[in-house]
Parts: sequence; C-alpha cells; structure tokens
Amino acid sequence: MFVVFPLKAHKGIAGLDLGLLTPFFVLFFNWVWGAVTAIAIKCAR
Repeated sequence: MFVVFPLKAHKGIAGLDLGLLTPFFVLFFNWVWGAVTAIAIKCAR
C-alpha cells in the first residue's frame, strides 16, 4: 500500500486516489487470505 500504489501505480498513499475504501479492501482481503490459509494448513495436518 505504501510502495506499490504511490511509487509504481501512481495512485497516492495507500491507493487513496482510487477511493477512500481502497485501504480497507486491501487490508480486509489480505486478512481473509491469511485466515483461509491458516485454516487450510491446520486441516492439512
């Protein structure tokens, strides 16, 4: 959020040029990915 959006995509800090909810969506979907991965690893054992 602080490297890709401002430096590579030129969309402002945390992607705020894309909308005010962009940081929320990024953090939320990263949390979902991490939770699903943790559950999958736990079930695989």
